[in-house]
Amino acid sequence: MNYFRLPSGSATLAIGYITTGVLTVVWTTVWLIYLLSNSVEAHGSYYMCFGLMTSGVALMVIGILMGRIGQEAKNADGIVPVAGTPELVPTIAQQAAPQQVMPQQVAPVAAPVQQMPAPAQPHQVVAR
Repeated sequence: MNYFRLPSGSATLAIGYITTGVLTVVWTTVWLIYLLSNSVEAHGSYYMCFGLMTSGVALMVIGILMGRIGQEAKNADGIVPVAGTPELVPTIAQQAAPQQVMPQQVAPVAAPVQQMPAPAQPHQVVAR
């Protein structure tokens, strides 16, 4: 097993989005508690606080969805089975094994097919 392989780019990006979103929500919650415990007359601070908190939640959701999409994409990049009956699709072991060829009987050669002549073009009769 390869324990030291690099994670995919989408997994790294998803972790970054989730981490940024969680830290944004945590610190805006701390700021909101400060705003609620102290009497602040300006309503702009509340708008900024709720805007940042909503942005943090949005980043978390994007990170979660990106991780799920990346996981599904990795599964989709796998080997695609070939459509057909199992008898017609050889396995890897069957492909590697030498196959025995049975001698076949020679079929009689058929006479060549003659082509039929092209039909004659109809003559046009002109009325007088």
